[in-house]
Amino acid sequence: MVLAGTTLGCQVTLLRVYSTFLRQLSVQRQRYGAAIMQNLISCIMCTFEADFKRSRRIERIGVEWIMRKTLTNTVVAILALFCLMGCAGSKRQAEPIPPACDMERLLATARSQVGIPYRFGGLTPESGFDCSGFTCWVYSRHGIELPRRSIEQIRAGVPVSREQLKPGDLVFFEIHRKGPSHVGIYTGNDVFVHCPSSGGRVREDRLTDTYWRKRYRGACRVRR
Repeated sequence: MVLAGTTLGCQVTLLRVYSTFLRQLSVQRQRYGAAIMQNLISCIMCTFEADFKRSRRIERIGVEWIMRKTLTNTVVAILALFCLMGCAGSKRQAEPIPPACDMERLLATARSQVGIPYRFGGLTPESGFDCSGFTCWVYSRHGIELPRRSIEQIRAGVPVSREQLKPGDLVFFEIHRKGPSHVGIYTGNDVFVHCPSSGGRVREDRLTDTYWRKRYRGACRVRR
């Protein structure tokens, strides 16, 4: 760029701003990709070129006015670019990707509790489980916290139809009262693992069994 006809102070100020801009631009070029950054560079360089071409008309406009305008346009362009970078960075930080739950390990945890006795209000293998205490405990071993009661757990995920069931989905039944009063974990092939009060222990049953088929009330897929 040609700085002829400008005062020394204006030249130094502009060069300092421009130097800082180029250093930051080199870093951001690697982060955001060459194509996007090249477009931004072109727009800003057009501003420089237009302003310095006008700066040659010193006798009509005046050097100081031209340099103030050039510096203003440059600083505005740099600030706009930094704001764009900052917003993009903030957005990425605000939306972390949650780690995926290993469903095979979750099902293995659930099956490992087969034989643990039923206990109303129970939440651990040591104390025994009730149905929702069992699902809470299994999911919590894999970093997922469920509401305590089965009627709340059915609202903790996305509803899925019987035909769309996948291993790890929660399945619900109407037993003692209207609405979902019993819950288990679907393990695949029409089988689920649960802790029923009748029978008194964690076990696996089939959804196609007459008792459970008649009482089936829906399922949900917990975000994982």
